[in-house]
This record gives sequence, structure tokens and C-alpha cells, in this order.
Amino acid sequence: LILAARFVRTPAPYLPAWCSHLVTPLPFRLYPLVARLRMRFGRFSQPAVHRMAMEVAALVRPEVLAHRIRAVHRVDVAEQLRTCVAPLLYLRGQHDRLVPASAMRAVRRARPDARVATVRSPHMVLQTQPAASARAIEEFLELLGIA
Repeated sequence: LILAARFVRTPAPYLPAWCSHLVTPLPFRLYPLVARLRMRFGRFSQPAVHRMAMEVAALVRPEVLAHRIRAVHRVDVAEQLRTCVAPLLYLRGQHDRLVPASAMRAVRRARPDARVATVRSPHMVLQTQPAASARAIEEFLELLGIA
């Protein structure tokens, strides 16, 4: 099992449950503009990734983004991960602003045997650092005797 920039519990547990009802589509109408500026001028800016992300962002309605944020607040699958017997690699971006390091620690609490690979990247670790991500996955597979 490979989890790339994921979480097993909400990455914002400090927010009260009622806060999720405040998330409306309105702020997400500006999302493509904000994402475009951050990706274009951010330190991990890559033209191909930028184009791909903008194409995807244009396809996602603000209502869908708001719904996804509300759903994130309810996530808790730590018990399911704890009972999963598959070998586990947690791949994280060192500069991920969406999924904090505390998410990796929650994975490690559920699965102390999880192998963690940190790649110098933002949230989109597989897209922005494919070679480094592939190396980490290959090393994990070699460790398992699969590659």
C-alpha cells in the first residue's frame, strides 16, 4: 500500500465540527486564480504541472470543492489502516502545505511499521517530483523483495 500525501484523520482536528458547515462554494470560485498564481510563482513551479493543474481546476465546480473540504473534516480511517496487513509506504512532500507532517505521524501511530519517504516537494509530490517519488517507491519494493 502506498499513500502519497494522504491522511487517515482530518488534518485540522482542532476545528470544531460545526465549522465544516461554514464552508461554502463562494471562496472556491476564486480557487483557480489563487492556484494559478501560487503554482506559477511558487518555488516548485513547473510549466507542465501548472497546465495540468489548471485544466483540472477548471473542471471542478466550486460546489464540489466545498463538499470535499467538508468531507475532509469527517475523515477518520485510522482503525481501518491499523487492521490493514499490507506493507505500507507513506510518501510525503517536505513542503506540503495541504497535508501537514502531523498526518504522517497519525499514519505512524496507526501503523508503526510504515516506511516513510520524504521528498523535497509541495503537496503534489508524484506530479512535481516524479523521479524522486519513483526512487522512493522502487526502494520500498526492493526492501520487500518485489523489485
